[in-house]
Formats: sequence, structure tokens, C-alpha cells
Amino acid sequence: MATSSKQGVSRTYLVQKPLSAPTGLRGRATRVFIAFDVDSGDLVCIKDYWRPSDPARPAEADVYEFLAAARVPHLLRLRLGGDVLNDDGSVQSSLSQAWDGKAGVPSTGALYHHRIVQDIAYPLITVKNSRELVAAIRNSAECVIAARSCSWLHQDVSGNNAMIDEEGRGILNDWDHAVRVAPDEKVMTTRRIGTWQFLSAALATTTKKPHTIFDDLESCFWVLYYFALHKFSSNAVSQDTTIFDDYYPYLEHSQLVGGTQKSVLFWGPEGRISFETVPLQHVVEGLRQYFRRYYIFHVYDTEMDGIRKSGPEMLKIFDEALANLDWPADDACKDLFAPASTSAS
Repeated sequence: MATSSKQGVSRTYLVQKPLSAPTGLRGRATRVFIAFDVDSGDLVCIKDYWRPSDPARPAEADVYEFLAAARVPHLLRLRLGGDVLNDDGSVQSSLSQAWDGKAGVPSTGALYHHRIVQDIAYPLITVKNSRELVAAIRNSAECVIAARSCSWLHQDVSGNNAMIDEEGRGILNDWDHAVRVAPDEKVMTTRRIGTWQFLSAALATTTKKPHTIFDDLESCFWVLYYFALHKFSSNAVSQDTTIFDDYYPYLEHSQLVGGTQKSVLFWGPEGRISFETVPLQHVVEGLRQYFRRYYIFHVYDTEMDGIRKSGPEMLKIFDEALANLDWPADDACKDLFAPASTSAS
């Protein structure tokens, strides 16, 4: 498999069967490969998919370049990336948009073939202990805050892209849904973006809410809560994991709505779940109280005003806990509630 950048740099890779493959004939057709770089001898990760041709949606490789130039922390290194070209130099584009508008066929618009090459990252289910998990989510939250401060919004923080690198450090990956927005511009789309299990309670409740940084920060909490339940001992039972798949028995504009269990968790004065690892419990409860206050009391004049006031407060909860010396070295368990579901709906 050959991959090129828009600067004309090209590399050749040997790939194995994709780790993930498309499930339908239409759409983004995302495939992820572990690949061998023929030139460097390194193992890398290749993400191959079809991106929207909408000029308002920049190519993912370009987003990474913007974020790197702005020194946004905790990003996976982009080795190479760009649209896949035909022999005549034109971008490979889809034909499926010819079916848009036909009965029973969702509209996708024209799609461009895109490919990026990155270092290999690992899912959070592989963390060695609870401190490593908390530190990883702290990095994701800091990344979200830094990106929004330079006008970028991720929009899809989930258990699939909050990951760790080979050193166990947290990174936030998959910026293909990111949009560039002015400091206090509202992001309104015809279809809500995000992975259902990790959507904020507010976004899950209605398809009409504009997506803001507070939704991405709350998604960081749900990723932490998800893997804490699955990997670390607590008084939770299997029923408690249904909070991530909770939805109403009807659709709103052909999309899921729900999130009642998430709202209930925030509105209660105390959380019902208690983790055996004390510092982990302090982080989870501290963040729960943080979002509870946000939903009940925090009304900011602008989104950026909220970032300046609440962003450091959220990171402080992580930092105070991580400074604790009582973290166990090996408290991770096998998945306590397998099979885990982190797929988009």
C-alpha cells in the first residue's frame, strides 16, 4: 500500500488484514491496518477511509498539521497523510452520491479517499493500573481544552480514540470529525456527531443542542467511568453498565435520544458507585460533582469564558489525585463486564 502527502512525499507499506473493516457498501468505509514501513522498518498504523468533500470539513491530515503548529499537547504523531490520488493527479472520489435522494438511501454527498499514517496507539482496556487510566483521561481533557483555545473542536471523544501510546501516556486520536469554529461560534449540524455511549447527557437528550467543548469534556468523564467500571473493582453490578446504552424507545429526526441514566447520575447529591481504589474514587466523584455543578449552576456568558474558568478547575481534580502516592501498581482486572461495547450508533 502506497501513501502520499500533499507535499508529494510517498512511502510504501506492507499491510496485514485490517483490524477493522467497513460493514456496509456506503459511507466512510473506514479500515485500520497495522503496517510495516518498507523504508524505515517501523511498525505503524494506517487509517484508510472516505471523507466528506464539504469545504467546511477539513481533511484529517490538515487538522493534525494545524494542531501541531498550535502546539496542542497529547496528539499521536502524524507520520504522513493526505488524499489518495488517481494517476492523473486528481483526488479519488466516490460515485455513491449518485444514489442520494433515492428511496431508503441516506444522503452522503461526494466523498474523497483519505489516508493517514501514525504511530501505533493502544486502547484504554490495556492500561496497567487505575493511575495510568486517570492520567490518560487527564491528557485527553487537556488536549480538548488546548484545541478549543485555538478554535478546534473534536466532537467525538470516545473509548475508541482516547488511547495510550507505547509509553502508556494518554493521547487523543481520530480528529476526522473535528471542525474549526470561532471562539464563541455555535456548531449546528443537521445530524448529531459523536459516539452514543460517550455523548454528554445534554447531547443525548436532544438532537437540537449545539456541540460545545463542555460536551467533549463530559465525554472524557464518560470514557473514564466506562473503563473504571470495566477494569477496576467496585460495588457496581452489570445493570450499572447500561447507563452507556440508555435510550428512549423512539427516534428524534431519525436519531437516538435518551441519556436519562446519565442525568440521574449527575443530579444525585452522592454517587452510588464506589471504587475500591481510593484515589480513583476521589477522581470519579470529584468529576461527577464538577459536572453536577455545571448542569445546576454554571451559566457562562460565552463558551470561551467557561473554558477559562472551568477548564483549570477540571484539570486540578486530576492533578491533585495524580499527586497522591497511594495509587496501587497493579489494580487492573480482566474486563469485569465483558463484552464491552464502544461502537457508534
